[in-house]
Amino acid sequence: SRAMAGILPREPPVPSENDPIALLRVPCKVTKVAVTGNRRTKRSLIEAELASSLRSKNHEELAVELALASQRLEELDVFKRVACEVDIDPDGEKDAVMVSVKLQEKGTHTLSTGTYMQGGEGNVEVSWTMRNIFGNAEKVQSNLSVGHKTSNSFRLEGSQPLYFGSSVKVNGSIFQSVANLVKHSSFTERQRGISLGLAAIPDGDGEHEISYEGAWRTVKFEKGSLVCDPSEGGDSFKSSIRHVFSHDTRDDTRIPSSGFLFRNTAELAGFGGDVKFFKNVVDVQAHIPTDLGFVLSLVGSMGLLQSLGGSSSRINDRFFVGGPLMVRGFRTKGLGPRALGSSPSTGAKGGDAYFSATGAITFDLPSRLMQALGVRGHVFCSSGNNISVGGGRSVYKQIPSMISGYRAVAGAGLIIPMQIGRLELNYCRPLRTFPQLGDRLARWQIALGLEY
Repeated sequence: SRAMAGILPREPPVPSENDPIALLRVPCKVTKVAVTGNRRTKRSLIEAELASSLRSKNHEELAVELALASQRLEELDVFKRVACEVDIDPDGEKDAVMVSVKLQEKGTHTLSTGTYMQGGEGNVEVSWTMRNIFGNAEKVQSNLSVGHKTSNSFRLEGSQPLYFGSSVKVNGSIFQSVANLVKHSSFTERQRGISLGLAAIPDGDGEHEISYEGAWRTVKFEKGSLVCDPSEGGDSFKSSIRHVFSHDTRDDTRIPSSGFLFRNTAELAGFGGDVKFFKNVVDVQAHIPTDLGFVLSLVGSMGLLQSLGGSSSRINDRFFVGGPLMVRGFRTKGLGPRALGSSPSTGAKGGDAYFSATGAITFDLPSRLMQALGVRGHVFCSSGNNISVGGGRSVYKQIPSMISGYRAVAGAGLIIPMQIGRLELNYCRPLRTFPQLGDRLARWQIALGLEY
């Protein structure tokens, strides 16, 4: 492998056998470390990542630990290239070796632009990143996006990994946004707030992140909207703590062909302010390659929103379900409670409990051109539901009725890899739907997602 090739000694200290396994078990002791290419990055930060590898007792341990150290350095997002080499220390004892770390740093500034669609509105985004100015792998990033209607957002975020030499990343941000949700739900929302967070540096056991968010929110319904509930409009202040645990072994976040994902997001609001709820979302994925050349994918998600204090949930906290990358065969926000008598396209009210599940088989196409472009075919079956509870009632007691009221759609299509995500072109056939309850279906769908 690449890691092994750069770490095995060029001249083994004990060349008594030609067996590679025996060579890996040859004892060694790291006596010197040479670091080059760190024009800005502090040497102490690099040495902290190398600490465990310097305690290796043989070449096998050293190879593994240096590969892990290289990966951690790359994840700091301040290096273009990280390479580790091992050689005999000419000034040392019999088993002495020296480690050379060759780095190529990224630039201090990055400016990027892009366009995307959200909620039927076109947006232009400009992002500016400043990194590693003080040599501690710190990052400051600002994002500005403007929609062609009224949506806009601004976020200024700073992060510091390896805080005081620990494996903790500290981040904080201030933000302001205006979301135009008139097309599907007849309201706009303005948010202004701050967030502070701590995240563990990813390792083989997953990543934890805990954060606080305080946001002043203003909801404004369209005049004459039937979605409107007077108690949900106007101003509110949300003060919440959120915890995210994620364990991701997928080989690709856009078009995975192997690996698993488990992510649990829990949020408790009510630390001051007038918004009180407990919200939990679980996402799971399994992608299993087969000897027949296709990949079996099982993808599921479930979310529960439990209002606290006896009141109903607010529309800007609820779940909206439907769309090609969530429940295929449904239009955006096309699955779930709707306002009676409203326009079919603008009456989505959101739900307090939802689930979605998809089973898919992904395969190579017979065309060599399609294979060269990375275009793949897939057949799938998707199911889901989204229900309202209301009145502060227990959402957990409604899970059986949510599952029994499932919808189901089957279909086939193409998956096209894009630089920013995955593009899907699908044909869907309803198997179990309820148009009389407001289900909004789409037989032909085109969707672009940043990840799966």
